Formats: sequence, structure tokens, C-alpha cells
Amino acid sequence: MISDLMKRLARLEAGQAAEAAVPMPPELVETNLYAVAIALGGYPRPPEPAPSYRQDSISDGFARGLGYIDRDDMKARCIADPDDWQRRIEAAHAALVEKYVQNPSARGIGKGPMFQMMVGTLDEIAHAKAARLPGTPHHWPSEHPKFDRAEASIHRALTFFGMSEGVPA
Repeated sequence: MISDLMKRLARLEAGQAAEAAVPMPPELVETNLYAVAIALGGYPRPPEPAPSYRQDSISDGFARGLGYIDRDDMKARCIADPDDWQRRIEAAHAALVEKYVQNPSARGIGKGPMFQMMVGTLDEIAHAKAARLPGTPHHWPSEHPKFDRAEASIHRALTFFGMSEGVPA
């Protein structure tokens, strides 16, 4: 009986190790940035009134999700204090996990925390697209607002969430 239990335990541990080793697909990594911008940064905001007519960008929403004022503030402070930026991205990730992962101990295909996180972020984007708020600068659902992957803070965020291919060095 003990040998059967040991075999079952070994299979369970092997399954958990295999699931933990599966990285997030590169196509879905960027959805985490969208989720930070939408869920934590309040993207999109209506354009500012005259005379500036400044329009909200997805990068501004992402920056707000990390606790910065806007994209320019994030860029400057990311360079000045990379450790603070790291703490902020970790806190944003923890907030997304708290928001989207209902059962952190769930295991198996379609049940694990990574899958729950992907479903949550995709749902967040789908709701934002469906809202199509008047006066917003984007053209959802026909076109996604784009992140500038060459920007250092966006590059670091993509790397943080697991993207290694297709990100400029």
C-alpha cells in the first residue's frame, strides 16, 4: 500500500513540475500589460478638454497601473530607480493574481493558476472592448492600442511576464 501511495505521489509531483515548467505563451504575455492598464490603471480615459486635447494611451494606463502619473513619469523613474520599478511590477502582478486567480492550488490543464490568470486577463480585455466608451482614443474592437516594445519599461514588463522572444535587446 505504501508503495502505491509513493507512486501516486511521484506522479502528482511530476505533473505539478511539468505544469510549472510550461511558460506563458508569448502571444498572451502582452495581455498582462493590457490587464494592468485596464484593471489597475483605469485605461481608457476620455481625452482631456481644450486646449490640450491630450488622449490617453495604453502606455499611460499601464504606467498608472504601476502607480506612476503617466508614461513619461514611468520612463523617467524607471531609469532613475529600477528597483522601485521592479517592486511596482511585482505588486501589479500580485494584484492581478489576487483579482483573477480564484483557486491558486488548482492543478491540471485548464485549472492551474497560470490558466486562470490568462482567462482573467483575456476577459478584462474583452469587457474593455465591449464597453466602447464614447470619447475614448482607441478603435476597439477593430484594432488594439499598441505598446512600444522598444521602450525600456515596456520591454522590462514583457520580460517580467515571461516573454523572451521577439523583444528587442
